[in-house]
Amino acid sequence: MNKHLYSLLIILTTWILISFLTNGNVVYPWLTLEAVIKNFEELSVHIFYSSFRIIVSLVISVIFGITIAIKMAESKKGSKRLMPLINAWYPIPKAALTPVFIILFGIGEFSKVLLIVSIVIFPIIIQVYSCLINLPEEYLKMIKDYNIDRKTVILKIYFRAILKDLLAVLKIASGTTIAIIYLSESSFGTMKGLGYYISKNLAINNENTFAGIFILSLLGYLMFVIFEQFEKKKCRW
Repeated sequence: MNKHLYSLLIILTTWILISFLTNGNVVYPWLTLEAVIKNFEELSVHIFYSSFRIIVSLVISVIFGITIAIKMAESKKGSKRLMPLINAWYPIPKAALTPVFIILFGIGEFSKVLLIVSIVIFPIIIQVYSCLINLPEEYLKMIKDYNIDRKTVILKIYFRAILKDLLAVLKIASGTTIAIIYLSESSFGTMKGLGYYISKNLAINNENTFAGIFILSLLGYLMFVIFEQFEKKKCRW
């Protein structure tokens, strides 16, 4: 049996069991699906906003994370200056800093994206930097001896070296990103996004609440599967 189908079967069985044990307080899957279909027009708007924020945040995190990691790997002085700052910032629970983000950057799109980036970017920097400083000596010698242009070095050598580890980090980050998008959309005063939809219905409509939770969880699962399939296709070595 396909492992994803097997995982979904386990989740579905567990969900039904918990629903039964809680007398339906945890809404049954079929009632959740019914709520999704019934409210899909409204949900589609919230899906768009949440997906947009997730995609923008991940793109920014990957671009800047890789760039910073390359600069650190190529400059011992730069790595000595930046690594202590990264090691100090990385363990701080950024979710607890949500009020600080609101005070400093307001409740607009920028603060939501920045919160996600501040969490996702550091694992990318650390993992990519670790890959680059462990490149085989012959690679570095070849770059120097043949005077390979910068674009080729980044795309053909660096990118191939980091791709597998980068995708592994992004698979892990998919779950974290979903958690943070819920937090930001439910606490930043927004009226668009799945986090807002869930919090809006939390105390008044269980079916709609679980419909939002289901769609948000599905987004995280799809992100994981996309990164996994890309890894299988591009990282066969």
